[in-house]
Amino acid sequence: MTSSRGVSKFGTSKHTEECDCRRCRGLRGAADGVPFEVGHELSVRHGAYGLVLLRPRAAELAVGLRDAMGATYAPRYEPAVAGVAMVAARLERAMAALDDASAPGELARLEKDARAWMGLWLNGLGALGLTPASAARLQLLAPAPSLVVAMQSGREGSGS
Repeated sequence: MTSSRGVSKFGTSKHTEECDCRRCRGLRGAADGVPFEVGHELSVRHGAYGLVLLRPRAAELAVGLRDAMGATYAPRYEPAVAGVAMVAARLERAMAALDDASAPGELARLEKDARAWMGLWLNGLGALGLTPASAARLQLLAPAPSLVVAMQSGREGSGS
C-alpha cells in the first residue's frame, strides 16, 4: 500500500492516497463504492510469469506433446508433460514480449528471460524423448533404411 507521498515498501510510486485510477479505487474497496468486481485480473501476473493466464495455453501444448510422444506416453509422465507445456507457454509469451519491446534495457532483460525459457524447454523436450539426440539415446529412433542397407552391404563386402 502506498503512503500519501507515493512511497511503498517496493519503492516510489506515482499512486497516492488520492489517486483515482481503477486499481487504486479498487484497493480502497467498497468504502468509496467502487470495489473490485469478482473475476477481475488487475492483480494477476501477466507475461511469461503469469501462470494463471498461461494455464489454458499450456493445456493445449500438453495435448501436442502427448501426441508427439505417441506410444511412449504413459499417464505417469503427466507431471513432466505438464511442466514442459507450461515452459513452452512461458517461452511463447516471452518471445511475444520480446517482439513488442523497444527500450534497450527492456530488450536485454527480455532476451535473457527468453534464453532461459528456451533452455528449459529444450531440456524438457529432451527428457520426454522429443529431440533427435534424446530419442536416439532412449532408442526411440530406428536407423534410417538407407543406413541399414549401407551397413548390411558393408558387412557382406567385408566377408563377415
